[in-house]
Amino acid sequence: MAHAARFRRVCIGMALMAIWVLPTNGAGLAVAAVFTNPGIPSHCTMEIRDRLDARRGYVKAVVTVSRRQDSNGPYYAVTSREGDDYANEMRLNYGDLTSAFEKRTDLRSGSVIELYERIDNNHVHFVNREKKIDRLFSTRDSNIYTRFAYFLSFSGFPFGTKADVSFKTYMSEYGDTLTMRLRNLGRTRVTVPAGSFDCYKLELSVGGWQAMFARDRFYLYFDAAMPHHFVRYDEKDGDRWYSNELISYTEE
Repeated sequence: MAHAARFRRVCIGMALMAIWVLPTNGAGLAVAAVFTNPGIPSHCTMEIRDRLDARRGYVKAVVTVSRRQDSNGPYYAVTSREGDDYANEMRLNYGDLTSAFEKRTDLRSGSVIELYERIDNNHVHFVNREKKIDRLFSTRDSNIYTRFAYFLSFSGFPFGTKADVSFKTYMSEYGDTLTMRLRNLGRTRVTVPAGSFDCYKLELSVGGWQAMFARDRFYLYFDAAMPHHFVRYDEKDGDRWYSNELISYTEE
């Protein structure tokens, strides 16, 4: 959703550092995924109060999650529509919620803004229109979670067994995979338009050597009860904090 698009500003310093430090995409490594499906239902719908930016303010994002099956096994087909501005399509692997496909479309122009596609076990195709990136990456790393799927993938955090995990995401500003860190800060009560929830509070930040130059922190809250659905997202823009909040959640 919109929070993922705004998250890219943390990478500006890292893109400059790439002039001196050449990134590697882990082509020779096979890293296991860190999240596990907590029992996401076969079909669920979320409505979220979603802040696009300072100029356009808030819109209602409608997210639909459906379990499907093909010759490779079960997976989740996820769609989200952010008002009349953007649409996201995602395919998440069933067991570990890693990203197999993600596409973000500008609804006003009809153009694809960003595309991620897992071609096979050794290759990833990544496209970003603004940065004019269209690359085929060689990587055996399976621990990849795309940023517009965070609100669903993070429900698979190993609550109760680990305090923090690291994973990879593709970031157009960096031009390669970026290591991210996700920490469990404990439980807290959160009230949103959908109601009051006992939540796990997660802190998202850049990991690895890039953390020296990207110090922003983002906070996500997930229902402590299974299947740990999304409740709220907090980020700082300038001197103010803003939140994306759950309006409704339904299962079928």
